[in-house]
Amino acid sequence: MASSTPVARVWLAEGHPSDTDNLYHAAELQNAEGVRNITASRALSGWFDTYRTLPPCPHHDLGKFLKVTDALHRPLINPSPPKNVNVISSRSPAGAPLQLVAISAPQLQLQLTKPHLQVPSSSPKFLEKSRSLKVDTACYDLEDSVTPAQKPSARQSIVSFLSQPRPPHISELSVRINAVSSGLALQDLTSVLEAPNLDALVIPKVNRASDLHFVTDVLRHKLPQRHPSSPDASSKPLKILALIESAEAITNLNEICKASPYLSGLIFAAEDFALDLSLTRTPSLTEFLYARSAIATSARAHDLPSTIDLVCTSFRGAEGVKTLEEECLQGKGLGFNGKQCIHPSQVEVAQRAFAPGEKEAEWAMRVVIGDEKADSSGRGAWTLDGKMIDVPVVGKAKAIVKKAEACGIDVEALREKWKHQEPE
Repeated sequence: MASSTPVARVWLAEGHPSDTDNLYHAAELQNAEGVRNITASRALSGWFDTYRTLPPCPHHDLGKFLKVTDALHRPLINPSPPKNVNVISSRSPAGAPLQLVAISAPQLQLQLTKPHLQVPSSSPKFLEKSRSLKVDTACYDLEDSVTPAQKPSARQSIVSFLSQPRPPHISELSVRINAVSSGLALQDLTSVLEAPNLDALVIPKVNRASDLHFVTDVLRHKLPQRHPSSPDASSKPLKILALIESAEAITNLNEICKASPYLSGLIFAAEDFALDLSLTRTPSLTEFLYARSAIATSARAHDLPSTIDLVCTSFRGAEGVKTLEEECLQGKGLGFNGKQCIHPSQVEVAQRAFAPGEKEAEWAMRVVIGDEKADSSGRGAWTLDGKMIDVPVVGKAKAIVKKAEACGIDVEALREKWKHQEPE
C-alpha cells in the first residue's frame, strides 16, 4: 500500500517521455536515500513530492501511479518547462490544476573506455608526476596504499593537490577514501570535500546500502550545491563510485545500486573478493565470472554509467601487455566499460582495448547503412554476411558507431567506404 507521507522527488529520464517504469525507478532511488518533504520550487520549480508508489502500473497512467502532496495542488512557480525538460502530466491525480514537470535525469550515457589509474596520496612524488598523465580518471588513494600513520598528512597533501590548477589531460579527479566501517571515512570526507577540483569519490568495501547512505548524508550536509538535482549546471554534481569487494556486496547489489543519487558506477575489487571467498586467482579469471557478470548486469539495470573491471596485476614486458589486453577484452565482453590501472603503462593498452576496433567499427557502419536502405524499402529484418539483422542488432551497431566517433575514429570515411552496402 502507498504511504501517507511524501517520501521522494521524482523525475523522468530524458529520452523516455511518459515512461512510468523510469519514473518508478527514480522514486525508489530517492526513497532509499530517505528524502522527505522537498520543496517544489527547489530545482527549476520542477521537482515534486510523491508518496511511496505501488509496483509498476500501466504506462501513460500517472494518476494511478503516484499521488501528489496537497501543497502542490496548484500551478508551479515556473509554468513553462525549462529546456530539455519533459512535461509528463498537466493535471494532478486528484483533478486539481497542476503541471508536473520532470527534469531530465542522466540516462545510460555513452561511456568511452575509462582507464582508472590509482595514485597513492601519501607520495608527493607520485602526486606531482600524475600532472603529466593522459588518463580518463586518476584515483588518489587514502586507503590501502597509505599506512595509518600517514593518513593525516596524506589528507592534507591531496587537498592541497586538488586545490591547485587541474592537470590538463585528466578528465576526472577522484579520491578513494577509507571504508565507512573503518571509522576513518568521516575524517577523509571532512578533508577532501574542501578540495575545489574533486570530481568523484571512490567508496571501498561497500557491502550494503547503508554504507552509501552514510556518505550521501555527509555530502548533502557539506556540499548541497553539488547534489545531482542542483539547478545550476556549473555546480558539477559530485559522483560516487562504489567498490564491490565481498560476497555480501554481490548479494546486495540491487539495494546498493539504488542507495544514492550520487552513485555513478561500480568497481570490482577482485583481490579483496578473492580474500573474502578464499579463492585463488587464475589466468582464466573464471573464479570471478559470476561476480563480474552480476556487477555489470546490475549497473546496466540501474543505468549507472561506469562499470570498472578488476586490476590486472601483470604489467611488465610483452607477457604483461598480452595479459592486460586479454583481460580488457574479456571485461568488455562481460559488459564493463573501464579498467582499473595500477601503472601508467597500462593506460594506453586499456584505452585501445575498450575502444571499437577497426573491424568492429566497419561492421557497425555496414549494419547502419544497410538498415537505412532496408527501412526505406519497408524491411524490418534482413541479413548481412549470412547473419540476421534485426532491431537489437541495429541498436548495438548504432551505439558502436557513436562510440567510435567519440574515440576519434573517422566514421564519415567509413560511411563513404561502405555507402554501397545493401541489405541482403
